[in-house]
Amino acid sequence: MTSLDRHILTLVTLAVVLVLLAGCSSVGSEAKLGLLRVNTPLREPIWVPKKEAVLALSEDGQRVVRVAVGETKPGSRAPVRSREFEDLGDNLTLSPEEPDLAYLPRPDSGRISALDTDGLRVVDNHDVGDTPSYVTLGAQSETLFALSEDGATVSGMGLETPERIPSVGVGGSTETLLESPEKGLDPAFWTAGPAGVAFYGGNPLKRLVEGPMETADVAVDLASSQRAYIAEGNRVVTLEGDPEDFLGGRLEVMATRNVGERVERLASDELFVFAVTQDRLVAMRRETLKTVESVGLGRLLEREGVSSVSISGITVGTEDVYLTLEEAPYVLSIKKP
Repeated sequence: MTSLDRHILTLVTLAVVLVLLAGCSSVGSEAKLGLLRVNTPLREPIWVPKKEAVLALSEDGQRVVRVAVGETKPGSRAPVRSREFEDLGDNLTLSPEEPDLAYLPRPDSGRISALDTDGLRVVDNHDVGDTPSYVTLGAQSETLFALSEDGATVSGMGLETPERIPSVGVGGSTETLLESPEKGLDPAFWTAGPAGVAFYGGNPLKRLVEGPMETADVAVDLASSQRAYIAEGNRVVTLEGDPEDFLGGRLEVMATRNVGERVERLASDELFVFAVTQDRLVAMRRETLKTVESVGLGRLLEREGVSSVSISGITVGTEDVYLTLEEAPYVLSIKKP
């Protein structure tokens, strides 16, 4: 056999191996997916630690819904409990340290209601004023923050000592998002939206850094009090805030990753950052944004007669990532790497 023949044989063998690996990857990806039927389309899900459940808002804006995902086999209808409210904000939040309570913004009443995550009963109310529409919780600082319905101001309240925090003008819009770091003893939060992204901290709270990045979604890092991830077009970007006010207003870009499609939703856990496009879930290392796994979603959805849907929310459970779908009464589960 000549050296040319050996070279050709090597290339052919490599091609066969790559085809086989691609086939295994496809089968493995398909096995990682599950579709749970629910009663109504949902949005903005949150994971309830230790209870194997997801809380979400109904797409019609009338109910809080509890889905017992831990009791459901893929393809079957999930046990669901729901409670109707006269006024609902745009999301829910809870503290992983206290999973018995979830917090619901109530823009018409100027309150944030604390709900029992089992029965969905209102067990407490926090008067934050204004029109709280989007809520976030700094778990370690035990501070609730709420974005007003018009996105212009953020109001806050301590949970340990129920004192209101003076409102901060953030100049946002109805598309602005709000996230507070889980770590960090001092109150702080991020705002993100079409007009850009900013980090607020200090006493009194003020804007410490900002950047003109058009942002579709934002997720905070669970280990760092000053790190967040944003979705900017096809890219995921790691940003550093500035709680010590060292950067002179500059926003530090620590890492970027282009996933090849527009990123619709972002979430993170202790190991990974998860980016969702219309067709895929991409898992990346949180330190570097290096892609670990990419799972196609389209084949399973098409098989169930669900096509051309947008993702209405994402949350990360113990072993799975859960997605809710616009106009489709399903919760999609994907096994984590």
